Amino acid sequence: MSDKDRGFTLIEVLIALVILAGSLAVLLAAISFALDRRREARADQAATLLLQSLMTRASTERPVQTGETSGEVPGGIHWDVRVSRYGSQNDRASWPVNAYSVRASVRWHGTSGVREKSLTTLRIAPP
Repeated sequence: MSDKDRGFTLIEVLIALVILAGSLAVLLAAISFALDRRREARADQAATLLLQSLMTRASTERPVQTGETSGEVPGGIHWDVRVSRYGSQNDRASWPVNAYSVRASVRWHGTSGVREKSLTTLRIAPP
């Protein structure tokens, strides 16, 4: 048997292990990144659904009341809804209806820090 037929040397095995370890590290980092993005997308989706729900509730409440309400839902999403009169005093006196500005906001902690979304609408109500 010649020296070439004896198998791998220790150096060759160590180099193969280093290459394998590097490949596994890159693979695990990619999987971790994908899981973080999925978690962030789920939190974003939950916040969007809550925001839509808050706006729907604010647009159907009778009678319209100015003020601010807030709370928190499971999952750490904080919300608030602010209803205020819209327009100046002169504008409101000349309009045949009452106009209200409705703003709903949600905040939560994501992987990249505090995230926030908000929607604003105008609600018309009888005088």
